[in-house]
Amino acid sequence: EIDVNDWQYKVNLLFSVTSLPNVIFPFISGILIDKIGSKFALILFTTTLCIGHALFAFGISVKTFWIMCLGRTLFGIGSGSAEIVQNKLTTDWFRGSLLAFALALNLTFDRWAAAGDAIVSPRLFHFFGNVPMVTWFGLGMCLVSAFCSFLLIRMDTPRARIRSGVNLESKGDTADGSQDIKINDILNLKPAFWLLCVLAVTLYGSVQPFLYISSDYLQSEKYPGRPETAGTVMSIPSLLSSFGTPLCGLMIDRVGHHSELMTFSALVVILVHGLLAFTSITPVLPYIMLGFGYSLFAAALWPSVPSLVHERQLGTGIGISVIAFNLSITGVPMVIARIRVWTGSFFAIQLFFMALAFCGLLAGLLL
Repeated sequence: EIDVNDWQYKVNLLFSVTSLPNVIFPFISGILIDKIGSKFALILFTTTLCIGHALFAFGISVKTFWIMCLGRTLFGIGSGSAEIVQNKLTTDWFRGSLLAFALALNLTFDRWAAAGDAIVSPRLFHFFGNVPMVTWFGLGMCLVSAFCSFLLIRMDTPRARIRSGVNLESKGDTADGSQDIKINDILNLKPAFWLLCVLAVTLYGSVQPFLYISSDYLQSEKYPGRPETAGTVMSIPSLLSSFGTPLCGLMIDRVGHHSELMTFSALVVILVHGLLAFTSITPVLPYIMLGFGYSLFAAALWPSVPSLVHERQLGTGIGISVIAFNLSITGVPMVIARIRVWTGSFFAIQLFFMALAFCGLLAGLLL
């Protein structure tokens, strides 16, 4: 048997060793992708995540915690880096035609996969009767992902790109894939790109961490003693964004105006937190608005990266953007926890979210 506090510590540590490397490592991964090419990088990172999950499953089977931590660290590095390759390949193929929609579909399938994992994992535990078998099943899913990666590599040939109208010279991933990236190139990225990163930190930071604490907030402030109702309302933004993000992507591919739409999203987020902080209306309406604003922002942000960085720096640009996203979802919750300890209220937290979204609004106006 394990002490409850020790168990909580170890569970949180397993989450931390998965996420913390992705606060820094996407920068290295992005440069590496630009240097060695997307295909080799995809093989490297997919192999890394499979090895990482295999070590994690083995660590659980032999009940050795340091092996679990090592496995989760490798898995976090591999999965986060593979996501950057995925976004770069998507940009290569869809730049100029349905790029926002294609990137939005990536986000949607990611959210569906997370929801599916939450639904399936307990049922697998009930079926197998033990945790190690569930983790080995997870390795099987990683191997399916690796198989799909190898199929993608075989499909992504120069001939296929030419046949599909993808200009090899204008897409930064040529046959050999090698690029020379210098530190000065990174320092000389456009100011607009860094404003986009500020937008990523502030707007993701005013939405995602709020969703993390929504269950506690709704049960404390809006629906005391009604956890089912709180859970239903809490699911609204995620549900709406899973379907709304691709639809917003289609709209953005048609009308453009990425920066204006992100600025409008910031206004929506400010209004949402203002309604929750200063009014007593049902939270259903603000949560619907949050789902809409979140969809619009996510659909507009990621397609903006290719237009603000040079072709040969695309992997690096995506990597830095991912770091901005990870900073928001790891750093902001720490600030929120401190505010809650200091003030003991959610009102101060809502004001903080409003201030954060206002910074995003200013960045959007300057973009």
